[in-house]
Amino acid sequence: MEKSVKRFEEAHTRIVKVVEELVTENNVSILEIAGIMQATATRIYKSVLSEKEFLSLMAMVVDHSTELGAEKETLH
Repeated sequence: MEKSVKRFEEAHTRIVKVVEELVTENNVSILEIAGIMQATATRIYKSVLSEKEFLSLMAMVVDHSTELGAEKETLH
């Protein structure tokens, strides 16, 4: 297996474990965790992408969000 794929899979597994611990051991709402992860991802993208790339990505997220039911009331 390619080294970068293995590293990605290991990071994914670690993050999933942390989320599970926060939910089961610390009673953190899964919606709170999703909000934290979304905000963190946005900060990361903003710090590594150019302004044009970042705005393009955010526009794509908004454009595709209706496919996920974003027109519904925010739950958190």
